Amino acid sequence: MIPGVEESAAPRPMMAELARLRQAAYRLLACSFLFPEPDLIQESADAARSLRDGESWAAEFAFYGSWREFAEVLSNTDPSQVTDLRDEHMALFGADSARSSIPLTETGYLEPGSLESGQIVASVRQHYASAGLAPRTTTAEPFDHLSVELEFISYLCGKEVDAWDSGELKDARIAMGRQRRFIEKHPSKWAPMVAAGIIHRDGLYARAAAAAEALLTHDIDFLAAARTHLKHAQLARGGAPD
Repeated sequence: MIPGVEESAAPRPMMAELARLRQAAYRLLACSFLFPEPDLIQESADAARSLRDGESWAAEFAFYGSWREFAEVLSNTDPSQVTDLRDEHMALFGADSARSSIPLTETGYLEPGSLESGQIVASVRQHYASAGLAPRTTTAEPFDHLSVELEFISYLCGKEVDAWDSGELKDARIAMGRQRRFIEKHPSKWAPMVAAGIIHRDGLYARAAAAAEALLTHDIDFLAAARTHLKHAQLARGGAPD
């Protein structure tokens, strides 16, 4: 049974709040893979404490264990650790580090010069464009960077929140469908490789990667079940299926 979905009576407030919390969780994970800056560290730690203090929202979900560990580590991180975090970020993900560095781009897991690289970037950009986003990023990260892909899911969760708040079940289903398709097509395919590359470590990035993998894996099934529930609710109310 899925919290907030199994009951047929007025799920909107519960689903809106869950979408809002998932939006914040994906945004927090997206920020965690960016190159560390003092302000970003402080803002992320504050957000992690806020989500952690109200973490009962996640307690019934399979990703809860990984999420709790990530939130706990990030909550106890502060700007004074920026040098250590930068060193670790460069050692793990930096382009100038050893060959064993872990790519934070989807195309980084392909053979150099692979024709598939262009297809992946084109697909990612198409997902962004179909959701109404201009094909550009606000940071230096490429379109298929893990932070950008996670931030896009956060954006789609925000669109879902808007749909729930306005009572538009069809729009909520569309937003959830876009989330699921993008997760299945892109981050769920390669985020586990990021996690596998640093699973032996104890720091922030290992916890963030494990939490991202767990949340992405969970959401594929969660979103499918939630959309099925909404379709039935629409039909029961005499609405046409979309």
